[in-house]
Amino acid sequence: MAAKPLLVFVAKWLIVPILFGLLGYYVVGPMVNAAPATKTAATQPVESAEPEPEPTASRKFTGEPAVEVIVEKPKKSKKIRSGPKKRSTEPTKKEEPAPTESAPAPDVPVESDGA
Repeated sequence: MAAKPLLVFVAKWLIVPILFGLLGYYVVGPMVNAAPATKTAATQPVESAEPEPEPTASRKFTGEPAVEVIVEKPKKSKKIRSGPKKRSTEPTKKEEPAPTESAPAPDVPVESDGA
């Protein structure tokens, strides 16, 4: 009797998601990646009653543009580039602050009780 609940659990949580994944991969995926259907009428140019005006001189391109390239050697820098700074593995020494000289405490007379 314990096999039936186990089989239902496996069917719900393993087999059903696997089936949905396979369905999406083999059926829905090719539909998504398919090229849209093209209409032949849309690819034919539409003839207009008016002829196209001649393109202006700014739109006409004749020949290649004049390009001038100058290559110079890079200037040597006086700064020497070194690799990353190496850190010491020794613990750093903390410097103790230098003692400051302060005014000595004023002498306060000690009161005695006469003994």
